[in-house]
Amino acid sequence: MMQPTGLSWRFGLFLALVGVGLGVQWWAATQWAGNFGGDEATVGLVARQILAGESTPVYLEGDSGAGTAEVWLAAAVLDSPYQFSSPVLALRLGNVLLFGVFVLLHGWLIYKLWGGELALISTMLAAVPGAMVLWWTYRPLGAWGMLLVCGTAALLLSELNVQDGVVHIGRLLLLGGVMGLGVWSNRLMLVYLGVILMLWLLRTPEWRIIYLRVGAQVWPVAGVALLLLGGTALFTAACPTFTTLHTSAQIILLASVGWTAVGFGWVSQRNMSLLGQSIALGVGFAGGNFPQWWAFLANTEPIPPLLPPVCSTHLGVRAYQLATEVVPHLWGGVWGVAGDGWWWRVGAWAAVPLMLAAVLYFLWHWRYIWAAVFTLRPLAADDVKILLPVLLFVLPLALLWLNGSPLDSLATRHLLPMWQGGTVLMAWGVVRLAREWRNWAAVGLLLVVGYQLLGYIALANLWSQ
Repeated sequence: MMQPTGLSWRFGLFLALVGVGLGVQWWAATQWAGNFGGDEATVGLVARQILAGESTPVYLEGDSGAGTAEVWLAAAVLDSPYQFSSPVLALRLGNVLLFGVFVLLHGWLIYKLWGGELALISTMLAAVPGAMVLWWTYRPLGAWGMLLVCGTAALLLSELNVQDGVVHIGRLLLLGGVMGLGVWSNRLMLVYLGVILMLWLLRTPEWRIIYLRVGAQVWPVAGVALLLLGGTALFTAACPTFTTLHTSAQIILLASVGWTAVGFGWVSQRNMSLLGQSIALGVGFAGGNFPQWWAFLANTEPIPPLLPPVCSTHLGVRAYQLATEVVPHLWGGVWGVAGDGWWWRVGAWAAVPLMLAAVLYFLWHWRYIWAAVFTLRPLAADDVKILLPVLLFVLPLALLWLNGSPLDSLATRHLLPMWQGGTVLMAWGVVRLAREWRNWAAVGLLLVVGYQLLGYIALANLWSQ
């Protein structure tokens, strides 16, 4: 009798974890008697109007920065011949399935970067998210499920190594389409686009030539200067006293980008190839972003700014709120939302230090690799698997810190890419620990997963009331 190979066992376990992710989302969706609200009722009404031909909305009502892709998906499910026990379940089924697709794509991406063992652990952590991540993913509010799917699909497509020319162009068309759909659906897609652009640029032969010609000693200073210029250009637009500084930073930043592009083209030996790839990417983007630009051309909906004007103030207070309120809720905290009993506090004291230690250990161990972001040095192929989750972890945190939006337990939605990157950092910590103390690594992982389950119990108590 043939014995199953290690690969088949892992694949079976991976599919089981996707099923767990679907099950968690479906459980939350079925609690509609306790968690259905006015915002979701509005989404249901718009979906009905779409089916009746009365409306073709491009953006969610009250939130011009969020597209209606999830509403159209909900309308498609409502229009299906299957009879649901409740129309609320039909409204939510699309989001439940989106999360399953996300878990599948996430596991595939991490498997490609890190291999099977770490991918399984990261997929497990993604399939069982914290309660305040689950809060935003099982229902069509703000296109957060679409963000995770489009962002992860874009990362995966950008890292696929395709040799065949026709298939390569097809990959770029699909990548552009996913990017366009993501940008229309949710502004936070910019985080994923930023990660893809940075990882691509720092791996090109053109950048290696530019880096060496300018001199390695110059780039650390240039990297810090670009960070300061970017922060000033993007996060002082609404500051009346910084008008001149804001304008100057924008001009210098645009000039720097322009000169870099000119230098890139000057040293490149593949300009025509890059032009063709850019056209394929642009055509795909236009297709995925079709509702947004079509509404603009038809003069029915203006295109909202990807980064609304803000004035970053009280940064010390905001850093404290992020560290003590928002980030803990991202990883299982429920206080202030669903109450907390002694059982939850014990779980927090047991699991939170483990999660924090795993993240800090990853960042410390690979500090010389992710420091490349600041020195702008060319990347080796193996650097990508380290930088990708670190950038996902850091960029949304920096954006939320600087953009001036309210910081409370519900702000976890703005850190979903950070949560995704964090599953990789924690999974690496578990794998590292398992090399010396396998049993203790398993106990730590069970404590972390159990802590998330305690959050679900708190949500169940809240919804039952």
